[in-house]
Amino acid sequence: MCFVRHIETATHQVLYKFPNIHVPSNISFPATKTLTLINCHRAGVYNIFTPFAFPNLECVQYMSGHPGDYNIDRRFGDYLQWVVPHMRYSYYEYLRVKKGATTDATLIRTFIRNKRYKDGAGDFDVRYDMDLDVPDWGEVDGDWWSEQWVSYIRAKTVLQPLTDET
Repeated sequence: MCFVRHIETATHQVLYKFPNIHVPSNISFPATKTLTLINCHRAGVYNIFTPFAFPNLECVQYMSGHPGDYNIDRRFGDYLQWVVPHMRYSYYEYLRVKKGATTDATLIRTFIRNKRYKDGAGDFDVRYDMDLDVPDWGEVDGDWWSEQWVSYIRAKTVLQPLTDET
């Protein structure tokens, strides 16, 4: 299946390392009921996590850092179900206590298949790659998946020509 067709029709979306990019208002995934966010940039989460992008969202499986806004869930409403991994992390604790998030001890191993460490340019620069198990797609290299999402978003961005008024 083609990537574009998959993300435009899938009921379960997986975003991995979603970066700080502009998400235009013409981006929408009405078929999506469940959204899984893995290691996404806080501004990336802030930009794409909207009712415009996901108008029928019911469940968020959250495996990213703090999105920078404790009230980001208010964009949707109380009906949204949150699921977090069984880990001690302040934002996950907040979601459990304040938003009624459930804990799933299998969440990480459900989506992450392989984690490969690669050393960067120094002892303190350690990076890693992951293979993901994407529902209705299968196992895929995480960086490739992330690049496909970015390419899709950028292709949907409509640039307006400059006018004398701008």
